[in-house]
Parts: sequence; C-alpha cells; structure tokens
Amino acid sequence: MGPERRAAPPAPRSRTHGRRWADDPDLRAGFEAVLVDLSRDLYHQRERCGWTLDQAADAAGVDKQTILDIEKTRGDPRLSTVMRLFFIYGQQLVVAGRPSDCSRPNRRHGATS
Repeated sequence: MGPERRAAPPAPRSRTHGRRWADDPDLRAGFEAVLVDLSRDLYHQRERCGWTLDQAADAAGVDKQTILDIEKTRGDPRLSTVMRLFFIYGQQLVVAGRPSDCSRPNRRHGATS
C-alpha cells in the first residue's frame, strides 16, 4: 500500500462567507445601474461617430452581437471589451471607487469582528 492521502484543506472563505457578490441585492442593483449607464453611453458614442454595428464590431475586433448585447444591457460584458469600445469611439473610460472605512468590516456581508 502507498502512503495515506489526506484531503486538501478547504479554501479560505471570503468576507462574504462564500456568497457571490451578485447574490447581494444592493451590490447587484449598483452593478446594473452602472451597466445601464455604460450601455447608453456606448450606444450614443457609436451614433455620434456615425458607425453601424458592423463597423464598430470590425474596429473593436468583436462580433456584432457582442456590441448589440452591450448596448441592450444584456449579459455581463468584459471590462476590456467596454474599454476597447470607448477607445475606438475616441473616448476614455475612467473607473473610480468610493472611499470606504476598511478598518471596520461590512457586517452586511457576513463579516464578524
């Protein structure tokens, strides 16, 4: 017989105790609001440039359906794709976080003191 195998220790749990961020209604609502704003902005930028979906897709190196999905707020687009679209439209996407007090755990997400 070979050496006894032990099970790997469980992965450390996050502050959310294994919950996905999308399961938090406040976080999900915030994400969806940002996505709606980005989608609207990208649609208006494409229109301002006078580009068709095919032209934008070709310039960004993505398929037409990807751009349509982003503009219609469907799915969960990659940040790199959104940034590339802003770039081809001659714009810059600036992402900024909100300051928080990291010394205090956010109890809403299951952290304990």
